[in-house]
Amino acid sequence: MVEIVSRSSMDIDRRKKLWGYAHAPVPLYLLIDAWDEAGPSVTLYEQPGNGRYNHATTVEFGEKIRLPEPFGVELDTSRFPRPELWPS
Repeated sequence: MVEIVSRSSMDIDRRKKLWGYAHAPVPLYLLIDAWDEAGPSVTLYEQPGNGRYNHATTVEFGEKIRLPEPFGVELDTSRFPRPELWPS
């Protein structure tokens, strides 16, 4: 599952969907979050169990993140647009 956080869906994507997908259990949850307070980031949640994800990997926009099988690819986030560069 992939979610792209928008200003209007921050709480839903970061908390409610994370909780729901972990309980489902959805094996992988990729959260693309340009609005993260620490800076734009991508987080891959893995290994759901007991209603939570047991492993998470976070990278800043501009870094690469490895998606495990069945994808088996490295996602390059260097071209992800940063909010400060978006038109007003």
